[in-house]
Amino acid sequence: MSGQLYKLHHKHIRQLSGGLSRSIQVHLSSARQYNTPTFNVEDLPKNQLDKVQYYFENGFRKVKPYGFTYLVRTKAKWFDKTLPEVMCSGLSNKYTTETVSWAMNVGRITVNDTVVSPEYKLKLGDNITSHDIHRHEPAIPHREIKFIHQESNFVVVDKPHGMPVHPNGTYNYNTLLRILQKENNLSPLMNPIHRLDGLTAGVLILGKLSGDKTLQKTFTENVSEKEYVCRVQGRFPDQEVLCEAPIDVQKFPFRSVVSELGKPSVTKFNRISFDGISSVVSCKLQTGRMHQIRVHLAFLGYPIANDPLYNLDFRQKNNNSAYKDLVKLPTNAFPSPENPCQLCQSPPSDPNADRMILWLKAIRYAGSDWQFEAEWPEWAVSPQ
Repeated sequence: MSGQLYKLHHKHIRQLSGGLSRSIQVHLSSARQYNTPTFNVEDLPKNQLDKVQYYFENGFRKVKPYGFTYLVRTKAKWFDKTLPEVMCSGLSNKYTTETVSWAMNVGRITVNDTVVSPEYKLKLGDNITSHDIHRHEPAIPHREIKFIHQESNFVVVDKPHGMPVHPNGTYNYNTLLRILQKENNLSPLMNPIHRLDGLTAGVLILGKLSGDKTLQKTFTENVSEKEYVCRVQGRFPDQEVLCEAPIDVQKFPFRSVVSELGKPSVTKFNRISFDGISSVVSCKLQTGRMHQIRVHLAFLGYPIANDPLYNLDFRQKNNNSAYKDLVKLPTNAFPSPENPCQLCQSPPSDPNADRMILWLKAIRYAGSDWQFEAEWPEWAVSPQ
């Protein structure tokens, strides 16, 4: 059997997935949901970024609480509702009817830059601005962002484990983009050209995405090799494994799954080593679906050993979250001496740093006339 090529085609999915893919979907349906704020974060002006204060404690990078301005346009589902109704229904741990009404009356929340009554009924096209929202962010591991390559219109970095790439509902300043903008003078025009999850490390290309799309095409359409390394549960097969199981993204819960209705997905796997418990495996992507490597490995029966999402055994033994998700913790968006912020008074404990590392790293991206490589991670052994 040595050297035999395994292929998983559409016709094999029912046979090979059997209870496995259905089991994955059933278990994932009870997976932890990450609630994110209803409102989108407006892009940071430079002067606001200058005011951010990082500090380092117990091996973590942290951000001092700060005031932030949110701007959002009224959604169709908010039409003819009041702001207290909208804000308290989605973020009841941040707002109460009383605090929202108070903020509107004193001009901390405006509609179309105008102070309106809490009884005001929202109309389509209304711009809602929440001024000086009191905000906390979760801590992230304090790890160096190493530069692999720098040009005027793009940079390549070795992204650390546990660091979100760009601002989202929970993280804003404690993200790779904001840290590089503040500490390394990264241009605000730089954006990630491809995707890496927060838990995943490795080669990340950031570029100034111009209108002609030339740079983006260079690193997306002209990629000949995308190689990752991971550590999986069990002894991975001796021979090369080519997985062609199609992948679909399900909305509830928001996860990727193997499905006959999914998009074509191809990953090539080769075992590098086995230590008696787990295997270090090379993964080469030929397509780029969300969580493709993680889903294909779980489908094959060799999930990444510490994957909190797709490794069911690991989930059952380690049911605590990878992050301390502050969105779920009670706080007050408009604190006052009479109603102070609970998180300022009783800061949450630090997250578990071990849960902020996924044993998956992008080690090589290459095109016809370019290539970028990252250092091999501590949890893997580089072939010599």
